[in-house]
Amino acid sequence: MQHVKPPLARRSRISVGSGSSIITAVGIAAGVAIISPSSALPFFWYLGLCVISYWIFFGRVRPEVIWLYCAYSIGVIVLYLIQNYELPAYIGFSGGRGVGTDDCKFWIAASEGVHRELPAHCYNLRPHPFTYFLRFTTPFPLAKPLDLLFVCAWGMALLPPALRRLTFSVTGERRAAWASFWFMATCLYTAANGLVLIRDAWVALSLVASLLFFYERRYVLLSLAVGFGFFLRPASGLLIVASVCILAAVREMFARRDQAKRLSNMTLVSVAGLAIAVAVLYAVIQVSGAKLGGGGLLSIFYREDFLEGYLARQEESILVAILRQPLHIRIPLSYVFFLGGPYFQVEAVVQETAFFVPRLLMYGGLFPFIYIWAFAFMARGAFVSFSRKQWMMVVLFIVLSFLTISISQASMQYRHKVLLLPLIYLFAGYGFSIRGRSGRWAAVLAGLGLAAIQLYSVL
Repeated sequence: MQHVKPPLARRSRISVGSGSSIITAVGIAAGVAIISPSSALPFFWYLGLCVISYWIFFGRVRPEVIWLYCAYSIGVIVLYLIQNYELPAYIGFSGGRGVGTDDCKFWIAASEGVHRELPAHCYNLRPHPFTYFLRFTTPFPLAKPLDLLFVCAWGMALLPPALRRLTFSVTGERRAAWASFWFMATCLYTAANGLVLIRDAWVALSLVASLLFFYERRYVLLSLAVGFGFFLRPASGLLIVASVCILAAVREMFARRDQAKRLSNMTLVSVAGLAIAVAVLYAVIQVSGAKLGGGGLLSIFYREDFLEGYLARQEESILVAILRQPLHIRIPLSYVFFLGGPYFQVEAVVQETAFFVPRLLMYGGLFPFIYIWAFAFMARGAFVSFSRKQWMMVVLFIVLSFLTISISQASMQYRHKVLLLPLIYLFAGYGFSIRGRSGRWAAVLAGLGLAAIQLYSVL
């Protein structure tokens, strides 16, 4: 496997000096102090953790990390203010089942019940690893929700530069690396699920970090990244381990060793990875108090109990119809359905409820049409990778397909597609970087096909 050096700092397209980025951060902190006086210190605390994490990733600190943190912090503040205005009972959180997600539950657990006036369902959370992570990284008392929400900006700010470096390590194309950076940095779907107090963006960061550290042969950090993914969400950690094992097996296959040595190493990697994954999975389940479905360990791979609950809460849908099909029909249909989604929701734009839901507009109203471009470029990147026999890109597409199928069966929640988007944007960045006519027809067909589906959703 060819190892490509990461992009040079002097080639960065975010080259604004550190002085102006720091001044911007101070200005945002001043605004935070006006909104929530106790939250200015946490803003700087998580900024410091973000800078340290960036240094661990890349061995240097560049102003872009401060700019990214500031940009996502503004997103955190805007979401917090809108949600606090529209749903004052949730004091700035997303609103719970049917409207929002589990962020109020994580706040209650991390703050140890500072607010006792929240709706009752916010208190229904078993001991959870993400709560331990929030408590561990927050050494000060939590008085207001905004005190903790900047942890989201910390995780989000690391995703685009980590994906840029991974893309460059795989493709060797600076244009592809920066295209994937901007696809990731401006992704409304990731922002909608990463700027609120849930773990989706952090799990996606664990996947990108694991793949990056694998390519760069930084095995201590690779172990930490995989372990962190397991800690946050055991099933996702299992998928990350499987993804790394696939890449490791392929690397052994192409290594210049005798065949017996290659086969033994591939077997060792696969068996050891599976054994560690299962052991850690059960350990995390025991520590966190999580429960498996009625099918035991197999319920991780197909959540029939979740499907039954989904049916009990709402009417029939295309997704439910797909998931009810036999295995040989369900898997290919759900693969295409999850890879192409999310799909436009009229109610996301024309919100007829008594309150406005900003996250719904982001992921159900705006993102589906923006995603058409990324989907088209992804198709082009994948087609060119196969046609040019770029084996590491081919293997990464196999990893992407494996993750898509696994999430469509084991999760059945579109929100978990956040884990897939970095790899989708890696291929989209590569497709964007290709010059000439190669693979252009694949992009046109994929883009027009998805656009037709999105327009059909409007009618």
